[in-house]
Amino acid sequence: GQLRDVLTVTPGQKVAYVTDVSDTPENRTAIVQLVRDADLLFIEATFAAADAALAASRAHLTTTTAAGRLARAARVQRVEPFHFSPRYEGQEQQMLTEVMAAFLGRAGSVSV
Repeated sequence: GQLRDVLTVTPGQKVAYVTDVSDTPENRTAIVQLVRDADLLFIEATFAAADAALAASRAHLTTTTAAGRLARAARVQRVEPFHFSPRYEGQEQQMLTEVMAAFLGRAGSVSV
C-alpha cells in the first residue's frame, strides 16, 4: 500500500513468438488462439509461398500460406517475420513483402 503513491500501473503488452512448427489445421488453430490480439508477433517465415511443398516436408511455415495469414487471423497489431531459410539470401525484402501482403489481406485468408 505504501508504494501506490510512487508507482504508476499501466497495461502491459502481449508479445508472442512462434517458430519451428508445421502448418497443419491443428497448429493453425492453436497458434491463432495463443497469439490472438498480440501487440507484437515474432513468427517464422522460413520458406517462400512458392516453396510450400518444401516447407511442409521440413515442418516449417511459409511467408503467406502461414505466417502472414495467421497473424491476420489472430488480429495481431504488428508482425515481425524471421527465420528465413538461407536459400533466400539476398531476397529478404521479397520474403517480408510476401508476409506483409498476406497480413494486410492482399493474399487471401486462412482457414483455422
